[in-house]
Amino acid sequence: MESNKTQSLLFDTNVLLINPDLLNQFSQRVILPQKILDELDYRKTKAEHQEKAQLCLHHIEKHRLKAVSTQQRSGSSRGNNDDIILTQALSHTKAGNIQLISNDVGMRNRAQAKDIAALSLDRFLQQSGEADSALTPARQALFELLQRGDFVSLHQQLASQPGAHFNFYLSTGLTPLMTCIQQKKLDAIDLLLSLPSTDLDLIDKAKLKITAFCHAAQRRQLNTMDKLLHAGANPYITSRGNNRGNSAILIAAWDGALNVIQFIHGHANIRFSLNQADNNGFTPLIKASIKGNDAIVSYLLEQGVDIDIRDRNDKSALDYAKEKGHQKTVMLLQGKIHG
Repeated sequence: MESNKTQSLLFDTNVLLINPDLLNQFSQRVILPQKILDELDYRKTKAEHQEKAQLCLHHIEKHRLKAVSTQQRSGSSRGNNDDIILTQALSHTKAGNIQLISNDVGMRNRAQAKDIAALSLDRFLQQSGEADSALTPARQALFELLQRGDFVSLHQQLASQPGAHFNFYLSTGLTPLMTCIQQKKLDAIDLLLSLPSTDLDLIDKAKLKITAFCHAAQRRQLNTMDKLLHAGANPYITSRGNNRGNSAILIAAWDGALNVIQFIHGHANIRFSLNQADNNGFTPLIKASIKGNDAIVSYLLEQGVDIDIRDRNDKSALDYAKEKGHQKTVMLLQGKIHG
């Protein structure tokens, strides 16, 4: 069955744990049964699902998605979990207006028996996933209005195009939000952050494969980073490019951006470990030592970071400082070791 873009979408727990971003991309169409929310809350306690479940819960909170349930009555909480989920969804809207996405064949069969359309995740993404982020002439026109700062016309166009959003990729592989961050178009950034439909956690399709928050960190835009956080951006999403696992604080350590590291480390709403490592095993201290960024090395040592951590090549920050000939960095590290 082809996807109807007016249908409410019911994502089973199994597909949300594969692709938490579905809650971002389709937030305005999601039905969230209480049973799904309960299952995600339970899965966050399990090591194998913890990261994905927590990310799902983050998106649910960010988009203020409210769980739907049946009214309490005798026996209402009994039965197969799949049936409870479907019943709770049906309490919100009629069967013909729901599309279930599940990789559980039995769940799909139960849904179809209740006249609910059902697809596997792969089939659903084939029908709607890529198309929802593709650049079209209408979206290009919206972006040009944004670039010109013609916000009056932009709001008129958005009002006349139900479902219009800025969660698409330009020819550069960046989203409009990332592009505005690069270009320091502060008014345009504020407008995008004010739109509930804007997905703040998309990853670019360019070289770095990082989020808007990381792009802002790379450009030392502390005010924009703060605005993204207050708008609900997830600061913990790391890069997916060649240097996988690169976070905002690791990017800052490599780039010599001490102010960014201090901002992140001191922010009330972020809990980053200063000993975190990317997929190469590089911590902020190792990165700063490779580059000879002594101000950052000093700050990290003052915060009590672990100087003995070794990367995947079994090298420490001190090993790299010696190898690169950064004598002051070597002295700082040795002083800490012997201090």
